[in-house]
Amino acid sequence: MSVDLELREEHKMLQAAVRDFCQKEMAPFVDGWEEKEEFPRDMLLPKTGELGYNCICAPEKYGGAGMDKISEVIVNEEVAKISLGLAESFCLASNYLGPIIWTHGTEEQCKKYLPPTIRGEWVGAFALTEHSGGSDPGTRMTKAVRQGDKWIVNGSNIFITNGSICDYQLILAVTNREKGTRGMTNFLMDWPVEGWSRTKLHKMGSRTSDEAEIFYDNVEIPLENQVGEEGRGYANALWLIGANRIPHAARALGCAEAAFDLALSYAQERVVWGQPLIRHQSLEFKFAEMAAQIEGARLMVYKAARLFDQNDPEWPRFAAMAKLTAAEANRRVARDCMEVFGCYGLMSDHKAQRFFRDSQCLVITEGTHEILKMVISRPWTR
Repeated sequence: MSVDLELREEHKMLQAAVRDFCQKEMAPFVDGWEEKEEFPRDMLLPKTGELGYNCICAPEKYGGAGMDKISEVIVNEEVAKISLGLAESFCLASNYLGPIIWTHGTEEQCKKYLPPTIRGEWVGAFALTEHSGGSDPGTRMTKAVRQGDKWIVNGSNIFITNGSICDYQLILAVTNREKGTRGMTNFLMDWPVEGWSRTKLHKMGSRTSDEAEIFYDNVEIPLENQVGEEGRGYANALWLIGANRIPHAARALGCAEAAFDLALSYAQERVVWGQPLIRHQSLEFKFAEMAAQIEGARLMVYKAARLFDQNDPEWPRFAAMAKLTAAEANRRVARDCMEVFGCYGLMSDHKAQRFFRDSQCLVITEGTHEILKMVISRPWTR
């Protein structure tokens, strides 16, 4: 299937609008949010809701913009240029869970959760990773037992984005251990509810993104909060993770672009031995390599998004390729950016060290390099 990677006019207009919004509403305040390790949900989400950026792919009948994956990529890329953490919490708050709800949820669930999320009034979270890990389903301990007209949930999750600020979350619980991955089911859980406790975590990078550890002690969930068929939860979760590797890769791309621009501006102004840094061949080559890595990542990200929009069966593999390529490109660019600044780049208040810290987070989340390579190579190893 041919893939046209040229942005359409509506995409270019969206890109310009989001970029302008980020410069006015995020850039002036991001350093303070970084210091406080705060995602300013009440300040940002109602504004992004008014502009149609929240749950941008959601059907119009629920208040969404009904746009495509390319549009979601554009929003994530532009927000990440200002702050990775803001982009991560923003994506999880509105765009991450929506597809599962409107694809597998009931009409009542769609009407309950989607409109307030799209308006920026509610924040969602996806509680998947457990203390024993997130990639091996055989170690899953969180379980749900049906008792009459409700499910009783016990277990825990960790490293949950928006976990300490969410109004609701999607969980994956074992409902029939004998069936393995076909014995897991998704549920929506509303905050507050007796037995659900949560604690904010503190990270090296992505500090404007909320992260939490969560515990469930005999939490009661009504039957109507089950999402999709019983036993289909793991398959739904895998689809959701795959789909969100594309905006994740877009965030890595945005971070790499921002780091490159920061370093290039400095290299053009800093004079050493009578000429700007950028005129020294060793730096010329460094920037040439960074530019090539960024453009390679861009091609992968937008191709994966286009394949997703075309419902091409190969999109999950290309989503993994995009995430692998963009995350690694960003890690290298962020490292080189910090080196261009020398000791200045090591200072705790310098943007270069923030880009470097954030780049480490992007390599691990949404699938490590090793997991991604397994997904990519699957057709050759069956």
